[in-house]
Amino acid sequence: MLLQGLKPDAVAFLPVLEACAALERLKDGLLLHGYILEAGLVVDSALGNSIINLYGKCGSFSEAQEVFDRMPHKNLIVGNATVNMYGKCGSLEDAYAVFDRMPARDVITWNAIISAYAHQAHHREPLVLFERMEAEDVTPNKVTFVTVLYACAKLKALEEGRAIHARVSEAGLASEVIVGTALVNLYAKCGWLDEAREIFDSMRREDVISSRDMVLWTSMMVAYARNAQGWKALEIFWLLQQEGLIPDDVVFVALLSACSSVGAIDEALEFFACMTLDYGLEAGKHHLGCVIDLLGRTGRLAEAEETMKAAKKFSDKEDDPVMWMSILGGCSIHQEVERGCRAMKKIFGQEDQAAALVMLSNMHRVSTTYH
Repeated sequence: MLLQGLKPDAVAFLPVLEACAALERLKDGLLLHGYILEAGLVVDSALGNSIINLYGKCGSFSEAQEVFDRMPHKNLIVGNATVNMYGKCGSLEDAYAVFDRMPARDVITWNAIISAYAHQAHHREPLVLFERMEAEDVTPNKVTFVTVLYACAKLKALEEGRAIHARVSEAGLASEVIVGTALVNLYAKCGWLDEAREIFDSMRREDVISSRDMVLWTSMMVAYARNAQGWKALEIFWLLQQEGLIPDDVVFVALLSACSSVGAIDEALEFFACMTLDYGLEAGKHHLGCVIDLLGRTGRLAEAEETMKAAKKFSDKEDDPVMWMSILGGCSIHQEVERGCRAMKKIFGQEDQAAALVMLSNMHRVSTTYH
């Protein structure tokens, strides 16, 4: 187009800027920005948003800020994009500075700043911002509720979580799967499994869970597994099968973790086999890790080592230290010193080395004491 002497307008630049952002082509993006300035085009909200998005995707935050500062009319779309950009790159101070300067803020603005803090593990700030948001009479949506509910779960802030649950019900969003999953996660993290199960069952009764909504099923299984009720997690899986739903690979990670939490080795191996035979799913690193951990803890250490061979192709290291730590843990429980020394050699030089040395030392001490 340029070679033919044609002058592109602002609309023509938009898809090209979007392509540069998607491909993270900063050099081409800088050239495009230069053309825009040379052409004397007004950097309006659409064009400004695209340029800011490009610089944000390429990590050029000072350039993005400069574009934002120079825009004659900073509307909500551009402001929201800038807050979101800084939030995603972890620049919370810059994100809040832009947010604070915005003359008007809608629910998308609030979601952007709340999510920015939540994603950087600042879990108290989202709840403070949520209170401010409601004080300014901005109506939260399901994205807002999900974010603050997960913040409550991280803090185990049960009372605040229950108050937000009440607001969810008032807003008529309790039957949304994404919100229900956040509520199950909240109550599970706080140890309120009956409440978590009640929410799960109510969503099943209302027929809002489908085969596409494996996240909620998985969340309920994980809730039981993390609270030493692995057999109830298995019941959830059997219920899933009875309803004719198709589990995915993430469900099987939760299922095998539940088996591991209660030492259900026979059930774990059966589920591990049916992944491939019944559902055509390939076992991944996390599935194998659960099986190795369980084999180790139940004293089937030769099988655990044999399974390690299959796990090698999923590790970026020749020997996965986390899995070898599981084997070393099993050796410690069952006093297999020789195998434990072999596992230690695989862990040597890794981050887990200190913990492994303590475990091996304790194993030697017990072995010396009783032999």
